[in-house]
Amino acid sequence: MTPRFRFRRLPDGTFGWMLLGGNNRLIGMAAAGAPTPARAVSGAELARDLAATADIAFTVADDRLWYWRLLDAGALIAVSASGFARKLDAQRAARRFIRAAGAAHVQLGVVTVPDRVRERPGPSRTGAR
Repeated sequence: MTPRFRFRRLPDGTFGWMLLGGNNRLIGMAAAGAPTPARAVSGAELARDLAATADIAFTVADDRLWYWRLLDAGALIAVSASGFARKLDAQRAARRFIRAAGAAHVQLGVVTVPDRVRERPGPSRTGAR
C-alpha cells in the first residue's frame, strides 16, 4: 500500500489532513485545520508539493520530547504526529515524512470517529492480561 493523505473532522469543527504511511501508521499531520474539506485537500496537496523543498525545524516541547515542523517561508504547514526521545529520531521521522508526502495520493472522504471512542474516559485496554 502506498502512503496517502486522509482527512478528519477536528474537535473544533474544522477539517485536517493526516499522512499515513504504507503500513497505515500516522507520519505527520496538518499544522492547522481548514474550514472546509476542499480547503483541507488543498492543504494536503500543498504539503505534498512543498515537502522536498520546505524548511524543517526541530523543537523540544515541555514533555522533553523532540518534534519536527515543516515550514514554508515561515508559515507552518505540517507537524510531527508524535514526539521523539532523541533529535536524531525526529530527523529520521522528518525525512520519512518528506519521502512519503512526495509519493502520497489524496484519499477523498472524511474519516469519522464514533462518539463512544472519542469520549472514552480512559484507555481502551487495561495493563493486565
